[in-house]
Amino acid sequence: MTRHRTGPEQRDKALHSPDDESKTDLEGLCRALLRADPDIKDIIQFGSSVYAPDLALDIDLLVTTAAKKDSDVYWDAVADWPVKVDIIVRESGQRIGDWIALGVLAAHKVLYGDGSTIEEARTAIARLMMRHVNVCSLPTDFWRMQAMRQMKYGGISSTVPPLIPSLMPLEVQL
Repeated sequence: MTRHRTGPEQRDKALHSPDDESKTDLEGLCRALLRADPDIKDIIQFGSSVYAPDLALDIDLLVTTAAKKDSDVYWDAVADWPVKVDIIVRESGQRIGDWIALGVLAAHKVLYGDGSTIEEARTAIARLMMRHVNVCSLPTDFWRMQAMRQMKYGGISSTVPPLIPSLMPLEVQL
């Protein structure tokens, strides 16, 4: 099976004619994808085609499906589209990459479905934030270590230097 991709002349045409109906005929694009994969749950447009449609060089889509087909199925569905279409296909529940999730949350439009993919992107970003928070904030471990040091040295005194003095409560600072 030969992959049909949009050529540079078609991309240039899209760049130079912002009123091109292919940029606004997103329903037709969704119909083409749904014909190729009737199990699609969500089609989310994101990126520059949402926040700067007149300047966008392509249309970025995040497609969530119940059962992912071969990638050629999706590429063939949009092959003759006059504007370059980038498609990321995932199955429901499959992890969304951090950068994709950020891009989707920054600027998105739900073209088809109930938008549950947006919630999955929010969950992915929340997990990302928690990983960074857990690495950067160690108050429980800090206070546990401080208490162990106090027990070892017989309580708080000026001879027991705090681990990080600026993090100690004011009433405990030495």
